[in-house]
Amino acid sequence: MHDSGSRDDRDVFRLAPSMDDSVLQTIADRLEFRGTDDGYVRLSQADFADVSVQSARRILAVGCGTGIEVRALSRATQTGVAIVGVDHSSLLVDTARRLTAEEGLDDNVTYQTGDAHQLQFPDGDFDLVTLHTLISHVDDPLRVLQEARRVVSPGGTVAVFDGDYASLTFGYPDPTLAKTIEEELRRVMVANPRVMRDMPRLLHQARLELVEANGALYCQRHVKTDPRASPES
Repeated sequence: MHDSGSRDDRDVFRLAPSMDDSVLQTIADRLEFRGTDDGYVRLSQADFADVSVQSARRILAVGCGTGIEVRALSRATQTGVAIVGVDHSSLLVDTARRLTAEEGLDDNVTYQTGDAHQLQFPDGDFDLVTLHTLISHVDDPLRVLQEARRVVSPGGTVAVFDGDYASLTFGYPDPTLAKTIEEELRRVMVANPRVMRDMPRLLHQARLELVEANGALYCQRHVKTDPRASPES
């Protein structure tokens, strides 16, 4: 286990490998439903033009879930671009394989089960690494960023897309009850609700250079490896 210092052990996405199939199927259905929302799709794919998608030859999507982002990347890239999706849930990976094949997008796409904290790929193996709604759920955000930096090529791009869950709120006549519900929702939904606010510090520690940051309902941060910095041991 990795200790992030602010992790909540009830994050349903972080705990996916230990859950039974019925719960995982609910998670898969929720992920796919989210992918049908036009606003979410527009936000989550807005950075494709800015993160070297067209020039990349090998792309790694860490925390791929049911493959929504991978399928979108496959549609946005040219023939011959290799896209690899990794997730720590074998059921979600199997779902991603099936849906990708059903949409006829599996010629250049492969999936595998793996841990974002210990990626089973050589150094510098990918031109682009995406962390799509992942960093808020992991045990150790810094370790995941360091691994992303390790497997991306010198000068390559790591794209982080996630939410500022610390700002989650809603209106309700009883403010005390509303606050309690907000806190419980955060505990169940996300392990690291403030991680996007910590991103400048984490990127510096991971020896990644911040290129662009966009604030919206979700946050998009485009970062590149710094070829002047020596790799982390």
